[in-house]
Amino acid sequence: MNFTDRIKSLFRKPSQPDDMVPSYDFPSRRIIRISASELRSGYVQARVQGIHEMVWVRPEQLRQNTIQHPPFDEKVRSYIKDICSTFAEHQKFSLDEWEDGFRRDHSPAREIALWRHAAEIYQAFTMFESSRERRVETYRIIIACLTSNRDSVWQVIQWLNLTRAEVEQIINRFYGPAINRGEATNS
Repeated sequence: MNFTDRIKSLFRKPSQPDDMVPSYDFPSRRIIRISASELRSGYVQARVQGIHEMVWVRPEQLRQNTIQHPPFDEKVRSYIKDICSTFAEHQKFSLDEWEDGFRRDHSPAREIALWRHAAEIYQAFTMFESSRERRVETYRIIIACLTSNRDSVWQVIQWLNLTRAEVEQIINRFYGPAINRGEATNS
């Protein structure tokens, strides 16, 4: 946080409008505004049919889509197998369960590419990592990148075992380097 941002934060009132984010409530089928600080309790960003903007949702309110695509060929299944094995420590899904999930996606090629990108980052940062806690934290930060955009990822991540520089490296590797963006900070 630069000096100007620090000064501004001293005068900011709790829950100012710029601290409020759109959240979709499935039971009431409406958008509500919640404090950005609530996002750390597990919200993810999603596109909801009929809503023009990205909204934050509680994962437990999401419903699984119907299967939209036929089974994948062996080449695509090999990509899914790599994803499955990379994240096996954290996701106990079988290869068939991973494939089933991708077949339910509107754009499975895009989702598989995103997960392959995430797997490559995870492997790069954990290849020689013996600490389970650091691997778990790396995984959680990558999942936060998968489920939110660059501007809001700092609102949803927490870390204890990685340094801020390591977290920034993971985020920059996921999204590409931030150039003159004045990245948000985690205080």
